[in-house]
Amino acid sequence: MHSTEPLKKSNQKSNQKLTKNSETTPDLEKLADLAFKAKTLAYAPYSHFKVGVCLQTIETQAYFSGCNVENAAYPCSQCAEASALGHMVSTLGPEVKIKFIFLAADTQEPIWPCGGCRQRLVEFSTPETQIFSQTLVNQQSGKPPQSAYLFDLLPNLFSKNLLL
Repeated sequence: MHSTEPLKKSNQKSNQKLTKNSETTPDLEKLADLAFKAKTLAYAPYSHFKVGVCLQTIETQAYFSGCNVENAAYPCSQCAEASALGHMVSTLGPEVKIKFIFLAADTQEPIWPCGGCRQRLVEFSTPETQIFSQTLVNQQSGKPPQSAYLFDLLPNLFSKNLLL
């Protein structure tokens, strides 16, 4: 359920440090390692589209990885982001916030979360949350991951502020 559609030029970044969150530089090597390891554990017997993700929290700097888990009844499948979010929240509680997100896949182009996962991720993120995406081919050839701010991927987002 991921998009391989390239980001708009204004959102494309190839450097590790984006301007909004300039005081923090992600450990892209560790994020990538954990995301690619999670991808190898994905259960994708139907689509064969394996995805791994790694989240790093703001408060504790902890890492949480996840992979997609498919089901013969497709709507029951779970994206990698949902797996990682469930682990993160069940470990640190509902107030936890994400600093960095790293997606890994064996596609030609970097992938981005589906709309539902963008909404799930935003629930535990800030406007400074950065997302990185890399393919195995690009990683092996030394190309940096693409990056963006999560909130830029979900304009006009639906938030809890609308419910209050």
